[in-house]
Amino acid sequence: MTSYVNEAWRTQSGHPRDKDLSLWLDSVADHHKPYLQQIYNELFLEKKASSWEWQWANGTWSFCQAVIISSHTQSLVGTICVLTDVTNQKRIEEERKQNLLRAEAAKREADDKKRHQEFLVSVVSHEVRNPVSAILQCAGLCKSNLTFIRTALNSGKAYFPTSELINLIDEDVDALESIHQMALSQERIANDVLSLGKIQLESLEIFATDVNLPDECRKIISVFEGECRMKQIRISLDLVGELAKPDGQHIYLTDPVRFGQIAINLISNGIRFTDKASMHRREISVSIEVASAAPDDDSCRPPKTSVPVTPGSSCYIYGAVTDSGPGLTPEELTRLFQRFSQASSSTHAVYGGSGLGLYVCRMITSLMNGRINVESVKGEGSTFRFFIKADAPLSFQHPLKPVFASSVTTKVVQLHILVVEDNQINQKVLRRQLMKAGLTCECADDGKMALDLIVASHTLGNKTFDAILMDQEMPVMDGITSVTHIRKMEDDGIIPKRVPIFALTGNARKEQIERMLEVGMDDVIIKPYRINALLDKLCTLTSRQSSLHCHASSKQQQ
Repeated sequence: MTSYVNEAWRTQSGHPRDKDLSLWLDSVADHHKPYLQQIYNELFLEKKASSWEWQWANGTWSFCQAVIISSHTQSLVGTICVLTDVTNQKRIEEERKQNLLRAEAAKREADDKKRHQEFLVSVVSHEVRNPVSAILQCAGLCKSNLTFIRTALNSGKAYFPTSELINLIDEDVDALESIHQMALSQERIANDVLSLGKIQLESLEIFATDVNLPDECRKIISVFEGECRMKQIRISLDLVGELAKPDGQHIYLTDPVRFGQIAINLISNGIRFTDKASMHRREISVSIEVASAAPDDDSCRPPKTSVPVTPGSSCYIYGAVTDSGPGLTPEELTRLFQRFSQASSSTHAVYGGSGLGLYVCRMITSLMNGRINVESVKGEGSTFRFFIKADAPLSFQHPLKPVFASSVTTKVVQLHILVVEDNQINQKVLRRQLMKAGLTCECADDGKMALDLIVASHTLGNKTFDAILMDQEMPVMDGITSVTHIRKMEDDGIIPKRVPIFALTGNARKEQIERMLEVGMDDVIIKPYRINALLDKLCTLTSRQSSLHCHASSKQQQ
């Protein structure tokens, strides 16, 4: 029984004045009541001085020292308990503990980031070196064979297409196909690494535009046809529902770059695994369809029943890539889609790859309000499924007929192009491609040389340029500085008309692209580029600029 407490005790405990002191345990925090009851009982039973601490219901912490009062016969007379408010010390101790936990967590996170960065460097190094090694070997083979053929043709003897020469040419065609596939592989790695960097910085963005899904899918499949042919893998595309109809709804609003990145990664993954499968069944099938609703369950399958997609409504694009590879065990399935993880430690040694692509796919599908998963049975192959949210256009139209490449050549045949590129090999290759397409061009090794050529074309009566293809990272004067000078000369009247300028660069980060457009570039073409896409852009922009210039001239004449 408690007989006396002072004001300090009441302040610490928060015990109501109108409540009996014998009920002081009611004012103790619930989580400390059993502990304190036990201590209190032991104090009177063992008659032993003790000290302990606890927390009151009001949040205050007390440290108690108990002194036993005994009679001359050693019987217990009572106890004196002295309480000290240790709330502040407890707070400091808790803060120190939390700081320590945060420091440990930060260290673990830093170690984890360092480990991932080291692994990423290792992965990129390995994935880039492998194609480079193959490219070097194939290029060496082509050079050796073509040198032999050139010597034979220059010998002055009559040319006869012997079986030896034909075999050499066949070898070169195969080698060039391999070089093309290895370059595509490097491009995929570069895109995944760039996407990973944006994911880590939370700056990966989705840019939706009208996409003809059947055309986009056929274009993606065509990228792999050569590789599948070489590896004797049958690849097929199955368009479902409206996408399969010639007059069906084909156009939807989505990001074609991110959609393509998901599909390309999954197909590439399927090829790598199917390549190790037995020869009697080597196939990959790609299925694409559109539905009005998300999956009915946790899978990535289209819903069993779905109303038709209506104009202007949200919809979902479903994709599936099925391969006839070795399949995966349940344990291996749990590791997929994790950061830089593969099915098992032996997967990389047997099949190659790093797991980077699947991780990027998971993050992209999530960003596009979708999901990705895999269904697989060991020994029976795998099906990777994904879905992403999209939008139907405001009005449904029949698909437009494709524009054939020949029309592009006709439009751009009269253009005179300035190529500004410090890399002599890139410069020579681009010049050859442009001339083959029917264009004429001049080359500059840096931005300063480009300025001199442009000024000379106007002051000395040389042929003026219809467009400029400008690299960015160059010695003497970089692309941004050069374009800044060009636009100023146009404003000052030194250059009489505005010339379209295309940035041709490997600088693909958002802020870099924004900076190029800000200084006056008309468009940005990221390396590696496709020559047909480059010609399309040249045709489109130069035609628009020419139309605007003619319109302005007619207004001045009026």
